[in-house]
Amino acid sequence: MAVTLNKNTDCCESTCTNTTVNVAGPTGPAGAAGSNGTNGSDGVHAYAKTTSGFTVPSVGGTVGLAVNNATPWASGQYIFVQVAGYYEVVSTATNTINAKNLGYAGNAAVGQSIATDRLISAAGIQGAAGSSGTTFTGFSNAGDIITRNASTQTVLSVDSSIDTTKALFQDNSANKIIWKKVAASGLDGNISLTSQVSGSLPLANVGNGLTSAAAGDVLYWTGTAWARVAAPTSAEQLLGYNTGTNAPNWVSPSTSGLVFAKGTVSATAAGAITAVTGAVNVGGTATSSSGVERFQINFETASQSTNYTVLLTNSNPGKTDEILRVYVKNTGGFEVAPNRSFTTIGEAFIFDFVVYQ
Repeated sequence: MAVTLNKNTDCCESTCTNTTVNVAGPTGPAGAAGSNGTNGSDGVHAYAKTTSGFTVPSVGGTVGLAVNNATPWASGQYIFVQVAGYYEVVSTATNTINAKNLGYAGNAAVGQSIATDRLISAAGIQGAAGSSGTTFTGFSNAGDIITRNASTQTVLSVDSSIDTTKALFQDNSANKIIWKKVAASGLDGNISLTSQVSGSLPLANVGNGLTSAAAGDVLYWTGTAWARVAAPTSAEQLLGYNTGTNAPNWVSPSTSGLVFAKGTVSATAAGAITAVTGAVNVGGTATSSSGVERFQINFETASQSTNYTVLLTNSNPGKTDEILRVYVKNTGGFEVAPNRSFTTIGEAFIFDFVVYQ
C-alpha cells in the first residue's frame, strides 16, 4: 500500500520529503501445479557386446564388429575384445566398430572364429618390450648356484660328490664366496664342552697331544699339561707320589716304603715251616705252646714291630671253616695258630696273611 506524506502538514521536520514505501501484504493462496518436466535420455554403457560372430583378420587388417553399442568408441582408441584380443578402433558407425588387429601376444590366431556375445572394453597400448634375460650355462651338478664376480653373473659349482662338511663362506676369491670345510678357526665364539660336546675325544686330542696309551695307564696334571704314567711293570706295585718330581709313580714295597706284606706259610704238626712264599720283609719260625702249634711271623725290620694291622685268611684245602687265632707279640712280630690241634704228622696248615703298617 502506498502512502503520500504532506511535507508541511504530516511531517514534523522541515527536511521531510514525499516518499513512497511499498509494504508487502499477506501471502496469497498457492497457485495451481505446473506441468511435468521432460524425461532425460538413458545413459550409455562404457562397454559393448558383439551381436554376431566374426573371423580374426590378419595382423594389421580390419574387421567390422557388429555391436549393441558403438557410442563410447572413437577412432584411435584401443579396445579389448573378449577371446579375440587387442584391437584399435579405425572408425565407428551405428552399431558397428571397424577394428584393426594389433597382433599382440595372446591375441587369437588369424582365421580363428570368434562367437557372438563377446565383451568389448577399453584397453591401453602395449608397453615397451623388456630387456632380454641372461642365459646361464655351466651348470653340471645338483646344488650349483648363481653368484656374481666383479663384473657379471657366474656359476659357483659344488663338488660332484656329496660332502656334508662344507659350507659357504665369505672369501676374497673372484666370486667373493667359496665352498669349504667348516673348521674350528672358522667358527665365531666358543664351544660349550658341557652342552655341545658328546662322546669320547680321540687319543690325539686328550692330554695335549698324547699319541700312545696302554691298558692301565694313568693320566695326571703336571700343572701346565696332561702327562701319562705307564701301567705297573710287576704285580702288587703301588701308586706312589714322588715329591721330587711332583709326579705319581708305581713303586714296589720296600723296607722304607712298605705298605703291606703278603705270603703263604705251610707247616706241619711237627712245627717245621715247609714253605714261605710271596713274603716281603717277613721271616718265619714255628713254636709250640700248650699243645697248640703257633707259627711265628717275624718282621725283619724292628721299626715295623709297632702300629700294624694283621689280616689272615685260611687257605687250608678242605678246612675253610677253621678259625685263625692271632697272638700279638711286642718284639718284632706276631704268632698265628689254627683253632685246633694237628692230629696227623705231616698235615699241612696253609694260610694267607697281609700286614698293613
